[in-house]
Amino acid sequence: MAEMVLEPLHKSESPHLRLFLSADIVGSTAFKQNASALQAQEQSATHSHVNRSPFPSWFTIVLQFYQQAEQSFAMQWQEISTQNTSGDGDDFFGDPPELWKTIGDEVLFSKRIDHPWQAVVCMHAWVATIEGLRGFLTDNKLNVKSTAWLADFPLRNNEIVLRKVTTSTLQDADDTYILNNQNALRDYYETNSSGYIRDFIGPSIDTGFRITQFASVRKLAISIELAYLLSCEQVRATKEPKLYARGNYVLPSFTLKYDGQQHLKGVLNGQAYPIFWIDLDPNNPLSLAEDKVTNNPKPSAPDIFHLADTFIESQPRPAGQLGARPSHMTKSKFLELTRQRGERQAVALARNQDVR
Repeated sequence: MAEMVLEPLHKSESPHLRLFLSADIVGSTAFKQNASALQAQEQSATHSHVNRSPFPSWFTIVLQFYQQAEQSFAMQWQEISTQNTSGDGDDFFGDPPELWKTIGDEVLFSKRIDHPWQAVVCMHAWVATIEGLRGFLTDNKLNVKSTAWLADFPLRNNEIVLRKVTTSTLQDADDTYILNNQNALRDYYETNSSGYIRDFIGPSIDTGFRITQFASVRKLAISIELAYLLSCEQVRATKEPKLYARGNYVLPSFTLKYDGQQHLKGVLNGQAYPIFWIDLDPNNPLSLAEDKVTNNPKPSAPDIFHLADTFIESQPRPAGQLGARPSHMTKSKFLELTRQRGERQAVALARNQDVR
């Protein structure tokens, strides 16, 4: 009897994390309403449409926001990655972030994460991107807020791929939905996405969108998984700085804050969810004075890590699923395993050894 040989997992099917990043214009609704009203008044006063743009005045600002977000994020990522001179940039930085989609005045990106430090590097580039966007938006009396979260794939959250509908795709349609999606995913990655539209679905995606309500100009809202990961890596980078340095690049640290627990619709079965955030303006005198009055101290990275870790450990395991956790919790052993694999690669590369 011939021995059955299992094919290796395709990249899209191998266990991994994905970081999601959202940037949303603050004040856009009022801006568009006021801009449209002003444009109508000007046209009525002159009784002429000669030499006027066919587009409303607010359209240029929103379009600029979209384009600058994509271009600036790519430039920030390139600038950071070129600081690496150690020869192992692929392991340290991973795949570049990519545009996910736009929703109204919100633009979203995602990045595959194969090692926790890749998320830290990406967040560094993202924070710099947000500050750049803020510059041109404030000139137009607008601002920007941001949210970031992690999701694990491919079991608790999933990628879906839809083919752009043609006559042939309609003829080939059937009800084998899961198999069709897996085949489409392989085609998507192997053909450079030509003819396909990809999206992400799952409980972690839903939770990420829920926590966007806690983002503000100052507060970059993050999921508990991302708070766990960032604080863990900051603690480890402090203890082992050489391991986390690549050429001229050293992993940054973030000012992590905590705002207590809030109930999120449909999340944690009604249990309150911990609200973590990155302080984007930690040295602002007004913010510091406000924090002092409201007794909102700056917790240390070990404190944030301990809180996030304790909360995740407190979550019940579903009956019959030994070691499993609620679908929106991604701490598990995966972070530890990817970190160990990444550190083994880093050490092996330093010693010119192969890693299996």
